[in-house]
Amino acid sequence: MIGDSVGNAWPRVTFLIPTLNSAETIDECLKSIFESEYPPGKIEAWVLDGFSDDDTVTLAAKFPTRIAQIKGNPASAYNAVIGSIDTPIVALVDSDARVSRTWLKTLVSTLKSSRADAAGSQIRSWSRGSRWSRAIGAELEVRYGGLPRKLERIATTCMIIKTQTLNEVGGFDTTLSTGYDAALGYELNRLGKTIVFNPEAEVFHLHRASLQGYVRQQYRYGQDSVLLVRRWPKALAGDAVTPIWMTVQPLCLFSVGVATFLMVLFPQLSGLFAIAIALGTLTLGLTWLGLAVKVTLKSRGASTFLMTIAIQLVRAEAWTMGILRGAAGVAASSLSSHGNLSNDPK
Repeated sequence: MIGDSVGNAWPRVTFLIPTLNSAETIDECLKSIFESEYPPGKIEAWVLDGFSDDDTVTLAAKFPTRIAQIKGNPASAYNAVIGSIDTPIVALVDSDARVSRTWLKTLVSTLKSSRADAAGSQIRSWSRGSRWSRAIGAELEVRYGGLPRKLERIATTCMIIKTQTLNEVGGFDTTLSTGYDAALGYELNRLGKTIVFNPEAEVFHLHRASLQGYVRQQYRYGQDSVLLVRRWPKALAGDAVTPIWMTVQPLCLFSVGVATFLMVLFPQLSGLFAIAIALGTLTLGLTWLGLAVKVTLKSRGASTFLMTIAIQLVRAEAWTMGILRGAAGVAASSLSSHGNLSNDPK
């Protein structure tokens, strides 16, 4: 048990909430934080705004928060204020999420009892979302529902971490627009730090409202994953949050595409290429089918099955295209740097 009846022993916590045109959700996000079952006066919050052009800042100013407008990605925004934090714990929550009333108490208790350096929670769907939003959330819930007690990394929308630990690792990798949470986790593990998972703590996330929006998001994830893998090759092998059966899907899809193209160019080898296509398609199909069945059984909605298949299909395609675009960008940058070095006067 932490704290007495008035909460004197509960540690102070600073929330960091990155925002960009988050007027639709920031009010409920902050309301959920300040209405938590946590001692009054023990919660502080920074709203890290990327120069929104809607009412995000105006709405956030109604709460007892500090507001900083910072250019750059969320990782840059986090790092800009970490040095100003004087609470022993930092809580990371996205602006399109709201925490349960017991989320903070549960994770702080978990952090203390496990003697871990960071802790994460279950992510559930924000009920007001569209059908696609809820379907995306249902798929994520099933994956998060099977996470082990100790994790290699966790999303920054459902995480608390000791401030000292965050400073020890040097904050976040600002070169990553996405995937900086994975990089943080890998760095924590490299230094022997521990992240624990408690499914009893819950964050409710508002996922992309349409399939098109989800495709754009996943394309960016694929593109940025190239930089992540360059820094952390272990990301290719997957982890508990994004298992290897997910990370190999772009390779399977790319292989199917290449084999199809080669079968047209070299019809005399069509049998060999047909086998490659069949194996790749079968691997993808069985993987998508298995997860869709799990999600459907949990949600008990027949329409969820087809939506989960569609989500996995477009995610694999978006990741594949994003990876190709990211790889092309890295190659072009490397060639440019090599050319500049070759032209330097000796």
